[in-house]
Amino acid sequence: AAALGASSCDICTDVDGVLSADPNKVLNATQWSEISYEEAIEMASSGAKVLHPRAAEVCMAYDVPIHVRSSFHDLEGTWIRGESDMVMEQAEVVGVSSEKEIAKVTLTDVPDRPGVAAQVFQELAEANICVRLIIQGASTEKVGRITFVVDDEYVSAVRGLLAHWKKDGLAREALIDTDVSKISIVGSRLASTPGLAGRMFAVLAREGINIDCISSSEMKIACVISKQYVDRAVQSVHDEFFPSNGATEQNVNN
Repeated sequence: AAALGASSCDICTDVDGVLSADPNKVLNATQWSEISYEEAIEMASSGAKVLHPRAAEVCMAYDVPIHVRSSFHDLEGTWIRGESDMVMEQAEVVGVSSEKEIAKVTLTDVPDRPGVAAQVFQELAEANICVRLIIQGASTEKVGRITFVVDDEYVSAVRGLLAHWKKDGLAREALIDTDVSKISIVGSRLASTPGLAGRMFAVLAREGINIDCISSSEMKIACVISKQYVDRAVQSVHDEFFPSNGATEQNVNN
């Protein structure tokens, strides 16, 4: 669409537009009439399947609005465009998503000296392994811990690097856990709205779901949890931010 100079890009799919969660997994998912490019990119990068993040990035670069709508009827669907072009006030949270095809890698007894983390992640980059989340634990007795998350398609490649890192003294032990998933909330107002992270964590606590790792950015809060609980976690977190008592997009936003 950008190359052709089109005024917009229509994407027809099997759902009515961009929703607050996967409607095949979550009851009462909210459909948005519009969201920003940035929100669409974060949602797609966090597991939402309706749009590829690269498509939204290209359209944002060339300011081409995206119209996501159903292939089966003529309802309006969802417009994705720049924040300055949006009519409605943006919601605090626009989506709850999950990713199951991930693996958590933990390096233990990592020497506490400059350059170790740089070498580890440089070698991951050279192997074309994309890292989704990084956590470095506090050092004790001059050793620490590095945990990172990758898509499970990279597990074999990571295993090939682990023996090399142990041999070079970059880690005493390396653990790979594929029985994990990631749940995320996305919204352009996360950073400016107090309490959203606490609400998300409280929901998981009420459900008896332990949080393994936490990552946050200006537009996303993500938690790594056990894979067996992820579907329940997504529904419960969605219920917290999108109550099922007849809420619509209008009263969620206002």
